[in-house]
Amino acid sequence: MVDYRQGIVSITIAILFTFFVFASVQAVKPQPSYNDFCDVYDFPQRQNLSEEEFEQQRQEFDERHRACQSAYDSARDEYRLFVFLVSAVISLLAIFVALKLPSKDEVMTMISSGLLLGGLISLFVGTIWGWQGIHIYARPLVLLFELVLVIFLAYKALSKKKKK
Repeated sequence: MVDYRQGIVSITIAILFTFFVFASVQAVKPQPSYNDFCDVYDFPQRQNLSEEEFEQQRQEFDERHRACQSAYDSARDEYRLFVFLVSAVISLLAIFVALKLPSKDEVMTMISSGLLLGGLISLFVGTIWGWQGIHIYARPLVLLFELVLVIFLAYKALSKKKKK
């Protein structure tokens, strides 16, 4: 008979592990805020200005906005890359531990299944979150690595079932 409690525990471990990974990332390095880079600038009002004064103030406004937006975008991309790298390392460690845990009894199988699923979810969410921070030429390599990893894990899991 199938015991659904084992599946529920494994899924709960996976979800909690995923939250743990991203809460840890936030604790180590908070996400940059737009307000930290860009003050609220008042757009120049036309009412009391001549055309030349208005145009000059508008250009200054645009330059300030471009500069702060560029700094914010750079910090955001750096943060996204950080999220990807940290989540990838922690996820790969969890996957490795899950594969090395002995599966002699049902409890260890639940734990290893939860860690494996949590590691995969964290890896995929970290990839999605950090996608903009990953260099454009590295993106296909990251996806290829993750695809090979999933195929390897599927093969390993299916080969274990056939041996039993």
